[in-house]
Amino acid sequence: MPFVVVNRRLKGLTTVLMDVGQGAGVAVEHVAGLGHRRMALLTGPQSSWTSEEMLAAATLAAGERDIELVVMGPNEPTEQGGLAAARAVAASGVTAVLCYNDLVALGLIEGLRERGVDVPGDVSVIGVDDSLPGRLNRPKLTTITMPTAAAGRMAVDLLLAAVNAGDAGTPTLARLETHLVVRESTAAPARDGRRSVLTPT
Repeated sequence: MPFVVVNRRLKGLTTVLMDVGQGAGVAVEHVAGLGHRRMALLTGPQSSWTSEEMLAAATLAAGERDIELVVMGPNEPTEQGGLAAARAVAASGVTAVLCYNDLVALGLIEGLRERGVDVPGDVSVIGVDDSLPGRLNRPKLTTITMPTAAAGRMAVDLLLAAVNAGDAGTPTLARLETHLVVRESTAAPARDGRRSVLTPT
């Protein structure tokens, strides 16, 4: 039976992946460019393929940019997961955090605010998904945008091609590029009580 999987790699099946690993690498480069040297990665559920991709790419980029990467997880992929992680993040001494998704990032921002930690003044926060709540939040969330519409179109095209061929065909792997959208939740780390805020886009 023709079958296409979106954003999850399963052996023997045609797969369309949104390259969150590539986006994670760009996110690390972004915070490094701002001057951060100690960064946390809040991973998602234990068996998450997305977490594995983010961890591998962020670890590589951090090594290339001389960033100390602190991995924290697994975490629930929800605002509550971000809230629960806020205590550990606040105590860790990191100045930037890449979160599993926007919901975790929004929960983290709320939890840090409850502890008197300012975003982005004390800690910069990056999410994944470019969801509407992240755009409406204050500060507006810097995030890795995921090409979900393009992934859906490609999955349908691959599925129809397999149907027209009359069999499941040879499994293929397609990767779609992701992009970092810089908004208000990332800034240069505080120095001498002052901070330099990146102009949001």
